[in-house]
Amino acid sequence: MKIAVAIVVAALSLTACGSGETFPMASEEGLSKIRELVAEHVDTSKYKIYEVEWREDNRDRQLENILTSIDVYYIDADNNNYHLAFQLTNGKFTTDGPEQNDRQTNSYACSTPVSYTHLTLPTKLEV
Repeated sequence: MKIAVAIVVAALSLTACGSGETFPMASEEGLSKIRELVAEHVDTSKYKIYEVEWREDNRDRQLENILTSIDVYYIDADNNNYHLAFQLTNGKFTTDGPEQNDRQTNSYACSTPVSYTHLTLPTKLEV
């Protein structure tokens, strides 16, 4: 009985110390999380998204196949460029909000938005 209690306590301690949910890089779950975060934070009726990047390298989890960083680049009708960065922190994706880029490198009128809802996994992984 003491052993069973010790195992339960150890299991609860380990799960309580867990840092939350993680998402594999090349997975539908990871892409779903990216879509969810973009939909929550970027109003696509006001902005055009022109680039979405995601990485596993957060300088502490290299090559562990865990989604840790997401960058979203978008533009408004006045040609102001924005960058929104998400970082996996303690099991949750956090952001400090968008940063406006002082350089106007893209044109709202001439750009075609990226459809973040149609992000797909590569069909062939190249090394």
